[in-house]
Amino acid sequence: MLDDLLLLAHEERREPVLRHRELLAPAAERAVPKAADRRFALWADRQGFG
Repeated sequence: MLDDLLLLAHEERREPVLRHRELLAPAAERAVPKAADRRFALWADRQGFG
């Protein structure tokens, strides 16, 4: 979902979206202990569930 938003966002709005995307991996590492579950949680999907 964030990847799609990056394609549509105006240039001045891309930086906050990129920053948010960068923060997802560390948050997932803290919240999801199992590596396989973390990979699933970080998998990009069009509905925004992963």
